[in-house]
Amino acid sequence: MTYMVGRILLVVGTRPEAIKMVPVYQALKQRGAQVFLCATNQHTSLLEQVFTVFGVTADIKLDIMKPGQDLFYITQAILEKMRNVIEEYNPALLAVHGDTTTAFAAALSAFYKKVPVAHIEAGLRSGDIFAPYPEEMNRKCITQMASYHFAPTAFNVGQLLSEGVARDRVYCTGNTVVDSLHYVQANIEQHPDLVGVEVVARITQCKKKGHHVMLLTAHRRESLDGDIIHALRAIAQFLDQHADLYALFPVHPNPRVMEAVCQAGLDKHAQVMLVPALSYRDLVYVLSQVDWVVTDSGGLQEESVSLGRPVLVLRDVSERAECFWEGFGRLVGTSGDLIISGLQDCYDGVMLKKTASAIYGDGKASVRIAEIMYSLLSGERNKSI
Repeated sequence: MTYMVGRILLVVGTRPEAIKMVPVYQALKQRGAQVFLCATNQHTSLLEQVFTVFGVTADIKLDIMKPGQDLFYITQAILEKMRNVIEEYNPALLAVHGDTTTAFAAALSAFYKKVPVAHIEAGLRSGDIFAPYPEEMNRKCITQMASYHFAPTAFNVGQLLSEGVARDRVYCTGNTVVDSLHYVQANIEQHPDLVGVEVVARITQCKKKGHHVMLLTAHRRESLDGDIIHALRAIAQFLDQHADLYALFPVHPNPRVMEAVCQAGLDKHAQVMLVPALSYRDLVYVLSQVDWVVTDSGGLQEESVSLGRPVLVLRDVSERAECFWEGFGRLVGTSGDLIISGLQDCYDGVMLKKTASAIYGDGKASVRIAEIMYSLLSGERNKSI
């Protein structure tokens, strides 16, 4: 029997959302669904980088980004523009990813228009509505509005069930970031010349000299409002004591990040390689080459573990506990003592694990999600996984 499947609208606004949503868009396209990719452009340049890597173009662009934008503006702008998009496209399902303000505002828009919401990467919780901020509250609110919940891990499923979400609305699919990692790794193997020349040169130079290399990132709003400068100073102190250790630090375009870097003295440190924000292809290459990762990013916790790299997390709480259970990660917050202790263990090989973990997925999450969405909208009966 042939079913008429309604339109599916996928909404993204930031780089992490695009990295994890584009595989679903491609899988739905391959399935023959009427699917449209809407980019709010909450972060324009970083978003377009991802689209370029995956060879896709947004079907709808809201272009909301402006200098000095804050949470109030982002939410209001998306609400107003999404109303028009929903009215024009009349989707049978609107899908959002994760916990960004784009995801929250788009889900709220769909709720106001009584369009069913699918939440991809559902069930993550830190237990603190201010860490990460505003993401923890965003995802909790999206859970209340969503009709379908695609949880990456069994632990995330359990979290949703503990909050009263109906079992037949929850699907354990794996995390689509693993799908993206596999795609980009294969792309790098086939076209190594596409990786940034400067990045390759810096990593290669360090490796030839037998130096250790770590990837360092810091950009979270709560980090910048907190003690991130103390954390960066602790890292600088450790570098001073280990001349054969280098840090590759892609600097987020938020000017406050560079201010923190300068206050901590990392801008002039001989062992710190400051580079502009990396394309996703370059980031995957770097992750495959470095010895360990130090970050306040949520997504990098998943990517590091999936590529077999230990990760020190510059946060006090995390919504991705699985990497700690696997022995790949450690929460160090912004405590200088904990950071230095963690760095020493990475340096000494105590946390050294080179075998990639599949705890976040097997690379087929997007196909599962696409099949479930298609089945739901075609009227086929589908059981939760």
